[in-house]
Amino acid sequence: MSIFPFVHFFSFLVYIYLVIYTLARNPKSPLNRSCSILFAAFSLWSFGMIFIHNPYTTIQTAGIFEDIGAFGWVGFPGFLLWFAIIFTGREKITKNKAFLPILFILPSVLIYKQWTNFLIVGYVKQYYGWAGVWSRSVWPYLYYLYYTLAVGAVLYLLVDFRKKTRSPVKKTEAEIVIISTLVAFIFGSLTDVVFPRMGIYQVPDIAPALALVWASGTAYAIAKYKFLTITPAAAADDIISTMTDALMLLDQNGIIVTVNKAVLELLKYKGRELLGGSLEKLFGEEFALSGLSDKIAKGEETRNRNIALIAKDGSRIPVIFSSSVLWGEGAKITGTVCIAADITEVIKAEDELRRAHHELELRVRGRTADLALAVRQLKQEIAERRHVEETLRESEEKYSTLVEQGNDAIIIVQDEIVKFANSKMAESIGLKKENIVGRSFLEIISPGFRQYALEIYHKRISKEEAANRYELEIYSSDGKTIPIEVNASRIEYEGHPASMAIIRDITERKRAESQLKESYRKLEKILEDIIYVIAKIVESKDQYTAGHQRRVAELACAIARDMGLSEERVKGIHMASVIHDIGKITIPSEILSKPGRLNDIELSMVRSHSQMGYDILKTIDFPWPIAQMVLQHHERTDGSGYPGAVSGKKLLLEAEILSVADVVEAMTSHRPYRPALGLESALEEISKKRGAAYHPRVVDACLDLFNKKHFQFT
Repeated sequence: MSIFPFVHFFSFLVYIYLVIYTLARNPKSPLNRSCSILFAAFSLWSFGMIFIHNPYTTIQTAGIFEDIGAFGWVGFPGFLLWFAIIFTGREKITKNKAFLPILFILPSVLIYKQWTNFLIVGYVKQYYGWAGVWSRSVWPYLYYLYYTLAVGAVLYLLVDFRKKTRSPVKKTEAEIVIISTLVAFIFGSLTDVVFPRMGIYQVPDIAPALALVWASGTAYAIAKYKFLTITPAAAADDIISTMTDALMLLDQNGIIVTVNKAVLELLKYKGRELLGGSLEKLFGEEFALSGLSDKIAKGEETRNRNIALIAKDGSRIPVIFSSSVLWGEGAKITGTVCIAADITEVIKAEDELRRAHHELELRVRGRTADLALAVRQLKQEIAERRHVEETLRESEEKYSTLVEQGNDAIIIVQDEIVKFANSKMAESIGLKKENIVGRSFLEIISPGFRQYALEIYHKRISKEEAANRYELEIYSSDGKTIPIEVNASRIEYEGHPASMAIIRDITERKRAESQLKESYRKLEKILEDIIYVIAKIVESKDQYTAGHQRRVAELACAIARDMGLSEERVKGIHMASVIHDIGKITIPSEILSKPGRLNDIELSMVRSHSQMGYDILKTIDFPWPIAQMVLQHHERTDGSGYPGAVSGKKLLLEAEILSVADVVEAMTSHRPYRPALGLESALEEISKKRGAAYHPRVVDACLDLFNKKHFQFT
């Protein structure tokens, strides 16, 4: 019995405990919730690994629990990034309603791809249980990229946060999480990604157990540094360390015992240089002369005194100084709290204000002198404005004439009511303008288009994204429907939002489109007839494969439809299948019909028919890659086919469908050199080589057709 199921079971229990522990501390905290969800993802991953790393588990059970665990191992990078965003104070991102859906769209797609055999596609039996085998598709690399970018973003956020935060506690928390994340990421990536990609399966993928390093680091931060909680002591430390004002604590003898970071930055001292000294060092003679020394010694409080501090380099810094006495038992003074606020910028601002006030007085005098001139100019402007208004009125009249006499129909709709319609609009539907204005715009639209038009109208009025140009049908006064093109935009009409539409009659354009479609259909029919003639020529050359191309086309199209390919692609597959053996017309009939085994030269000639077919068809400009499908119909997914040993992404999916259909039909049909092998042998052949010689999705679709949908050749 392997020890690894127990390791993963222990990890599962620890993660469940951490979920309960973090929620129990503060269930309303976004940070606690994100942390508990991340622990839950790790627990689901560990739960799946209990069964995968069990030597007594069947391969089917391992696959089921790999899919279950996928919620954890695919989802945790996103949850980790969510946690880091909240921990580093970037919560504003998460308040956007689109944040979580966008963050988890890719993980959801990857989980679906794991369920449909595009990530881990097989398993290798090892001493500890089962090791997953990654597929050769692009999806594992997309997962690696997503996983690496997410963890990289997490580390960037944590390092940046540690660099910028002024809280020593937060710096320590960030350091713990950074180190534990790096350790878990490096060693987890080795066992879970790098070794399997190198074909090393002897080292078990214990990434969920290694992730306990991250969980342990986080738990340590929780216990040691009050991570995920705020205590009064921790809050006080944070407040003092992050205060922008200088704070100094004196004992009962007036000796400095504590200073915050702001004091050191303001006065340019380092570390403990000020501890053990007195305030006279910082204020100089002015401290005694101002009476502050006596007040502090007597235990009197000081409020908002203007005084200057002396920095280490001798410069004087103006501050507002306040002090408060700390009283102990028996009304004894135990110390004094002193706070100094730097007012250098305030003094500069006051100087600037005085200068600005002086400049303002000068400007007021100048403006007063200009006021009389402005009055005279105003009178002139009033006269000019009257002239402009008159010109504008004339322009509006010209614009109204253009709108009324233009070739396009124009209407304005507000609150679903037609507020304006020009003469061309009335002419289009055979009504008077007064019979259009004031009615619902839906009344002139054909019933089948009303809901569509209403939705677009409301989207445009509410400033949502909506089509600006679209087609409808409207009623004319004689009851006929008229196809129109609408070009609409949102406007302000009499102070309220409205929609203005320019409408054009597209009856003639629709008629031309219909004629064009009919011409295309006729050309397509001619092309199909030519293809079938070519197919007949091929079958007349090889009497033993008569009907083979037709049956291959029948099966290939059924597979393509079962896989969900579009009808346009199915049509291309049908055309290629009907003439896929066209190259055989270049091979002597005696070789094609030879009953015995072919020698090497004869076999080479037969195998050349794919290339010959390609050479015949490559100059014909088909709407589909027919020549390429014919060339590749004997290629194999793993590169073991001919004529070019093409593999992987270089193979057309249509060619891989044609390849499977060709093999199944050939094995179920009689040949000169052997009797028919039967459907069962054909299906066994493609099942055995699924994922190697043949595309797994194509094989699955073919098996589904025969085993569940009872497909039969006609």
